[in-house]
Amino acid sequence: MRREYYLHKRKSGVYYVEFIDKASGRKLSARSTGETDKVKAQVKAELWPCNPYGVRKNPPAVTCAPAP
Repeated sequence: MRREYYLHKRKSGVYYVEFIDKASGRKLSARSTGETDKVKAQVKAELWPCNPYGVRKNPPAVTCAPAP
């Protein structure tokens, strides 16, 4: 099974996630999780594909199908 993202820590101690584009197989731009704890960063990275907009008052409708 192929990875959906890479998680790495920068000098600041904050974890960043780089998602993999399923069509091309390339890494997308790194995105800060805002977390210094690896477990919390992993949880955030796992939830982003379902809710990529974060917490907003009026988020667009996003559906997330469960992984097979």
